[in-house]
Amino acid sequence: MKLLMKQQLLNRYLLHGLLGAWLATTLAFPAQASLTMFNLNANEGSFPSYLTPFKDKLYFTANDGSNGTELWVSDNTTASITMLKDIRLGDLSSFPFHLTAFNDRLYFQANDGNHSEELWVSDGTAAGTTILVDIMPSENESSSPSHLAAFNNKLYFAANDDTHGTELWVSDGTAAGTTLLSDLNPIGDGYPSKFTVVNETLYFSASDGRNGYELWVSDGTAAGTTMLKDVNSGVGSGSPSQLTAFNGMLYFSAFDKSNGRELWGSDGTTAGTMMLNDINSAEASSRPEYLTVVSDTLYFRANDGINGYELWALGALQPNQAPVPVPAATEVIAQTTH
Repeated sequence: MKLLMKQQLLNRYLLHGLLGAWLATTLAFPAQASLTMFNLNANEGSFPSYLTPFKDKLYFTANDGSNGTELWVSDNTTASITMLKDIRLGDLSSFPFHLTAFNDRLYFQANDGNHSEELWVSDGTAAGTTILVDIMPSENESSSPSHLAAFNNKLYFAANDDTHGTELWVSDGTAAGTTLLSDLNPIGDGYPSKFTVVNETLYFSASDGRNGYELWVSDGTAAGTTMLKDVNSGVGSGSPSQLTAFNGMLYFSAFDKSNGRELWGSDGTTAGTMMLNDINSAEASSRPEYLTVVSDTLYFRANDGINGYELWALGALQPNQAPVPVPAATEVIAQTTH
């Protein structure tokens, strides 16, 4: 392998070269690994989705061709793969979505035909799988709870109660303890999403109706839920995405009018929320995507405007060190010889 070194932005590794070699030397596969298909719907595929580990079993949604899309469970043996409960009886689907394990329970959205899409809970048994709360009591209207996230011993999610729009809700796992936490956008929908926990802070994207979709934080209280930074100042949206916890900080992709969509970082303060580097310094964006942490490195895909979309890597700072602008770094181009 021949390495050509040149000065540019951040460490970039070609997947076929250095990363491939790292994977080959780091990963070890069982000599007798087996591959098994579980055929739940012999006619057209069961489309298993939302695969979620819970109580040492796998819970997921699937359609067996007879009962619609329902909640299933498996302990990794063919005989034990079963539909946990036909929430919406007959061939209609309850569509259990957003499966999230929290405090020894599994929470999700489902429609039993009587309550439309509402928040459900399961202890892993059919009898213990019930609707938790009907946030919008109507046969034809639903609260559509989504983006479920566990934080500080509570469950946070987005839902619509038909009064406040789609806003930030919180639950302690009981019907009485499921309430609106904050009306982020009093004149419309806040649409909170992309919940990501870093240390003692819940980060997410939302709109207050004035600043577009920006980066928000919450400590779990209404008073402690606020917009952290107006990344793209004014009515335009910074649209933070790819929110990823790394080394005690938050890293994400965001857009501003001056630099386009680039890599950002945050230590949880407004001053400490900044663009780390304008990877594509031309008028275009580098569009960082697929942010993935492996050991002490943050990998992502980006386009510097010269080499197209390639694999990039950001090395770790000191633990809990605030993100700082990243200077030009060494680019490593790997070439293989055959």
